[in-house]
Amino acid sequence: MTVTHGYIEVDELRDLLRDQLTAYDHEYERAIGAASRSIDDYCGRHFWKETVASARTFRPDRWALVWCGDISSTTGLVVKTDDDRDGTYETTWTIDTDFLMEPFERMNTAPYERISAVGSKVFPVPADKPARGADRRPGVQITALWGWPDVPSEVKAACAIVSVDHFKAKDLMHVASTYGNDVRVARDQSPGLFGRKTRFSRLRAPSLNPEAEALIASLRVTVVA
Repeated sequence: MTVTHGYIEVDELRDLLRDQLTAYDHEYERAIGAASRSIDDYCGRHFWKETVASARTFRPDRWALVWCGDISSTTGLVVKTDDDRDGTYETTWTIDTDFLMEPFERMNTAPYERISAVGSKVFPVPADKPARGADRRPGVQITALWGWPDVPSEVKAACAIVSVDHFKAKDLMHVASTYGNDVRVARDQSPGLFGRKTRFSRLRAPSLNPEAEALIASLRVTVVA
């Protein structure tokens, strides 16, 4: 098994567990993969840099600004608009002439997240009160290298913590499964209870290790409905 877009290496996890052998490498890879995707799911974004530019479409609600998600760099960046709403993105915009990438000052290897129109350009925005049958096609197409320029140190640290948790979970005496919204049903298998009736208990539990959550809480995407 090969880890795809893991936030730490197998050697790093092996060092954390004080293991100099390779017998458990398959389990280490599985733990790193699960931890990395758990962090992505928790944060609502991924932190690796895509190597091939791909296109995504957006329906802007402001004529001067599009929230586009994480763009790692302007290499291979192409912004197009569908001005007549026929499903074809026929107008190509020029960076620094027609649009700017924001934020202007990116801290700690943060990505670009917004595109603002400048000059005479405006994004095609649907009418405030569209008529019945009005076209709701996305008006902006962005082709970019999505993701972060570099994996943040907080994500690497959180991945190490969660990877250790995943690896050691199989050896825990209290076997826990998650049901619903952060509610765990724990089956008590303490040594003194073997041979007796199994006991179950319900408890509130965080989505991730609390220390890992604290590290990446500021990187979580917040959606306001």
